[in-house]
Amino acid sequence: MIPVVPTPIVETGNSRLRALVKNPLELAAENLTERYPGLSASQITFAGTVACVGAAVAAAKAPGWAPSLSWIHLAGSLTDALDGPVARAVAAKHGGITTAAGANFDALNDRLQEFGASSAQAQMAFERGDRLGGLLLLAFGVSSILPSLTRSYAETKGIVVAEGKIGSRATRVTLNCLGYHWSHHTNGVRLMAAAGTTSNLYNACTRIAALQPGSSHNIGALSEKKQADARSRRQLLGLMTVGMAVASAMQGQRGLAALRRRASLSGQT
Repeated sequence: MIPVVPTPIVETGNSRLRALVKNPLELAAENLTERYPGLSASQITFAGTVACVGAAVAAAKAPGWAPSLSWIHLAGSLTDALDGPVARAVAAKHGGITTAAGANFDALNDRLQEFGASSAQAQMAFERGDRLGGLLLLAFGVSSILPSLTRSYAETKGIVVAEGKIGSRATRVTLNCLGYHWSHHTNGVRLMAAAGTTSNLYNACTRIAALQPGSSHNIGALSEKKQADARSRRQLLGLMTVGMAVASAMQGQRGLAALRRRASLSGQT
């Protein structure tokens, strides 16, 4: 008989980039928690969201500042690399474990940061008369949640998915920053939004493919506790997906209506 090799139990799938910076980040987290005993991972996550959403609101109101505001978005997004190590450092100091609530808060805030940037850039596109660019940016914003949603779905089945480069968090942050820099370049914005949407859909599809027996995208099994955590995360992400889809539809309708009014007024003159 051919021996059956059990699927290894692993915690989660991390990208190579995270693996490369794991040790420096953990050292930084230990130093931060030593210096600031009251610091929590959720505070770091929230600070990143305030920076990203603040940059998005400012860019929508003052498009000329968009290239400079991209650096604020980048700084806010980089907090995502630190909140996990801080959570583990705090848990280790108190003899506990990281909670599902913290992981859920992190995942939802990451998606909010990305959606805020895409929505602001879509508004800028509509205001300069770029109908296609605005719609593509809204599609990019909504599709940004799909990789996390499909990952959480796979994890409810006990499957840990491989973290690829295409459609990753780092890819979305990079494209969001480029979108701010290219805010006055119609073709650049359209290309960025189309590439981002395509990469998000590709990433989501690979994670669905991990459900198939023998898939190379399945890199291990998840513990029952982690599966329960994934179920709560999937529900929250599902609700967020609906909310983002509705918000995008409303924004798109307003943007197209404004373009039609502008065309009508220009025709009358």
